[in-house]
Amino acid sequence: MASDEYSSNGGNPNDELRRLIDFQPGERFKDAIFAIADKQLRKASNGTFYLAAKLRDCTGERNAKLWNASPDVLQTLETAPLVRVSGHVDHRPAYRGDFILQTCQPHTAPADAAPFLTPLPADHAAHRARFSE
Repeated sequence: MASDEYSSNGGNPNDELRRLIDFQPGERFKDAIFAIADKQLRKASNGTFYLAAKLRDCTGERNAKLWNASPDVLQTLETAPLVRVSGHVDHRPAYRGDFILQTCQPHTAPADAAPFLTPLPADHAAHRARFSE
């Protein structure tokens, strides 16, 4: 599906303001903005490459995949702390909740975005403790 179809097929005009925790399996999104980390170019079983990464915000993190990615995509995102993404949340049992991306572009945060980008603890145990209270 082409990325321009998201505007008329399920993308919410307020997706850029939504948090990771707000998205449900099977839901489409357009132009959502998140922090990105752990970016890796991997080879799929069919021989094509994909980008595997973590999308993060103040509510947690989710796995994300961009299929048919190239080394150029990884290079473009290498120094990008934020991305603007469109795609859908996977509903299949093995991947439930993963974000499947149609587009993934670097994004520059506005100066007043700092309150919305509260960093997560670097320590995974501290992160889990933060959300299990």
